Order: sequence, then structure tokens, then C-alpha cells
Amino acid sequence: SGEYAEDIHKFILMNKAIKELEVNKSLQYFNKQSRKINFIGDALKIVTEFRQCGILSEEFMRFVDSADNKYNEKIYDLALIYYTYDNMLKENHLKDSLTDISEAAAIANLNDFFDGRIVFIDEFESFTGDEYEMIDTIISQSKDVFTALRLENIGENQYGVFDSVEKTWKSFYQTAKKYNIEIVTENLKNTVKYKNDDLAYLNKNIFRNFNGKQQYSENISIIECRDLYEEADYISSQIKELVMNQNYLFSDIAILSRQLNEYTYILEAAFRKYNIPYFMDIKKSAYHTVIMQLVINAVNILCEARPDTETILKYIKTQLNDITIKEISEIENYCFEWDIRGEQWFSPFTAEIEKKSGVENTRKKVMEPIINLRNKCKDADCKKICKSIYEFLYETKVPIRVSELCGKLNDMGLTYQAKEQKRIWDMLMSVLNAISEIGGAMTMSEFHHLFTAVIKQITYSIPPQTLDGIHVADAETARLDSPKAVFVLGVNEGY
Repeated sequence: SGEYAEDIHKFILMNKAIKELEVNKSLQYFNKQSRKINFIGDALKIVTEFRQCGILSEEFMRFVDSADNKYNEKIYDLALIYYTYDNMLKENHLKDSLTDISEAAAIANLNDFFDGRIVFIDEFESFTGDEYEMIDTIISQSKDVFTALRLENIGENQYGVFDSVEKTWKSFYQTAKKYNIEIVTENLKNTVKYKNDDLAYLNKNIFRNFNGKQQYSENISIIECRDLYEEADYISSQIKELVMNQNYLFSDIAILSRQLNEYTYILEAAFRKYNIPYFMDIKKSAYHTVIMQLVINAVNILCEARPDTETILKYIKTQLNDITIKEISEIENYCFEWDIRGEQWFSPFTAEIEKKSGVENTRKKVMEPIINLRNKCKDADCKKICKSIYEFLYETKVPIRVSELCGKLNDMGLTYQAKEQKRIWDMLMSVLNAISEIGGAMTMSEFHHLFTAVIKQITYSIPPQTLDGIHVADAETARLDSPKAVFVLGVNEGY
């Protein structure tokens, strides 16, 4: 029982679990790797795989403990990390949503939920261990189960295109056989998915060692471009042609790529040039947003005995504190002219101060709140540090500046960008709340590393801004609703 753990909670608790094992000197194989902050993300990925395979932490730990040293240090460390992390979730009354399918399978099995029902399973090629637990329950109880798999010539696909799908078919077959259930396999010969012969032909032969050739193709074109920029420009011009002369809607068109990150900014520029509305199905990192950068750089300054001038200037240049652009320019010029660095920031500026008295006033406005925050955070636990940062933000009028920024964006008609700033502010508050609740005791340096790592993990999606727009998506995860025209980028690179 309890609330579901968000990704932030999981990251913090995994960090605590690893730190506890380090203090107790329990880790053997991962003793050195565990000291790196990136190890937390790797450990969470491994835990996710354990969950999806239906491996329980208690059973795994018990199995490894009773194995009489048959298993190596790596396996033992993984079991120990998983077990410690799972216990910390329970201690904080949090649940992992990844266990839902296994728990649902157990409940469905106990209550005969699928008894007498007809179940259809479609558009899957493989399943995880916990999903197979549910499928086992479904097959054992249901009146009928219909499963559609993209497969041909069963028994002849080892190491071929359909190898993984055939393994799925075998799993269904073995489960049905276990419960003495009749298995009927029907092969659908005719392709009903494609209206055009050339598309059906490509679908059938693209991954085969086949020398045949379609005589004529009306619906498929292969275009060679010099670079990504020409590719984006060509696609944009063709989209305009389809919309203006062939009565297509923008929403009838999709663009796919397996290397979408390389094309993102290039496509955005091309779409602006051709005035094409679009929705790009990607996630943005919160790390580089001005709100997060302000707090990250403030925390960086707290952890440095001799604060770096570049860090302080980055903090000031977010323009979310009570410093004007003119004041920023003056203090930046002064710093480079007089080589201001380190502890000099904590003392009044004296060089030519009669001529540049405003620079000293700016230094005070910047440093006094930070010095006050540093004093509050000295020898404090996570709860006090987070509370002090929250008070610091209000003391330096950051919420007012964020509100003003949102107002300016709304006045410019950039409604979504205004909402985005509020959303990022809420994310920051969620991070501070989560670390405050479950972070526990740690040094300011440890807090700095954890806080920065958590922010780096945060991504957010951008919702569609128009009903009629091009859908740009990653080929691996795209779920398209029968588009009339699809452009596939980077095909010559093997994607």
C-alpha cells in the first residue's frame, strides 16, 4: 500500500540505498562504480528489468544467499542493491508502478477475473516476464484467446526477421499446452493493411535477400540529398505541394526518423521558413531551462570555497533575480577588467570604485542572499537545505520574475511557452519537496551532486499546439493514425 513513487523519488531512494551499502562496505564488484552519480541511473534501469522479468527482490536475495558462493560478486551486488532499494520504498510507504502487472495477474488469478471471457491480443511482437504472468492467467481462465502475430513459416525463423516473434508464438503455444487447451493457427495470406501493391511489396521484401524488382512504383520515392539541411528543405517543399495542390491536410502527413535528435532544430528552422504547423514528439530536458539553471548555479556557488566567477555570472544572467541587464553588463566588464575571482566576491570591490559605485551595489545584491543561504545550509540536513533554498528564491524575488516572464510570453501570443515556465517551476518545487521528504542527512556537496543529477533526469513532453499539424516522431515509438503521406529521414544511414 501507499502512493506510487515518481521517478524523482526512485532516483533519491536509489541514491540512499547505494550510499548505505557504501557506508557498510557491502558492495564488492560495484564498490568503485557506485561512487559515481551516473551509477544511480544504471541501477534503476537494472531494477526495471528485474521487475519486468517478474523477479522479486526478496526471492532474488534469498536465492543468491543460499547459493553457496556459486554466483559471482556482480550478481550478489545487484541482488543486494535491489533488495535494499525495495526496502527503502516500503519504509517510505511508496509503491513502484512497475509491479502493477504482476500484482494484477495475481489478483486476476485469485478472483477468476477472466473466467468465461473472450480476450484479443494484437500489435505485440514480444512480452516481458510480468506480462507473461498475466497472459498465463488469461489463457488458463478465458473462454477464447485470439492473438495476432506478424509471423510466417513457423519453425523456419531462427536468426531471421521473425525470430523474436516466433519465440512469442512458442511461449503462447507452451502455455496453452500446459493447460490442455486446443491451439488453432490460421495464416492470413492476403495483405489487407496496404491499399497499394507497391507498399505491400516493399513491406514483404525489404529485409529479404531477394533480387526481384517491382516494375512500377507510384507511391514510393527514394530521394538523395547532400545533407540534413537539404533533406529538411526538400521535405518541407513537398509538404507545401501536397497541402496547396493536392488537398492534403497537414495532419495527413507524418515524418519519421530513428535519429530524430539530429534533425530536431534543422526541421524546426525549415518548418518556420515554409510556415508549416507541426507537432514534434520528443522530450525536452529541464536541465538547461533558465529556472533550473538559476538554482543549479546558486547551489554550485554554495559548494565552492572560492566561487568561480563564470558560475556567478551564469547565475546572474538568468535574469530571474533582481538584477537589470545594465547591471549585469557593468559587473561582467568589471570582473574581466580587474580579474575578480574566488574570495574577492565575498568582500567589497575597491578598484576604481569611486567611478563604478554601481558595481559594488550589484555585488551586494547578488552575494548577500547567497552568503545568507550558505550560512543557513551549513551542517544542515536535506529538509533544512531545501527549505532554505525555497526561502532564498522568494527573498530574491524569483517567483515574481517568473510570473513577469509568463506575462510577457502571453502578451507575445506564446501561450504554450508561458505554460512551460510554470510547469518547470512546479517541477523544481517537486524536486525540492521530494529531496526534503526522503533525502535524509547528507553534506552540502552530496546534496549538490544529488540535486544536479535529479534535475538532469527530468524531461517533459511538448503537447500539440494545433489540431492540423505535421506529426514528427521517432520511428521506433511512433503510433500513427493512418497518415496519407509519410517521409522517412536518414534511410541511407541504415535507419
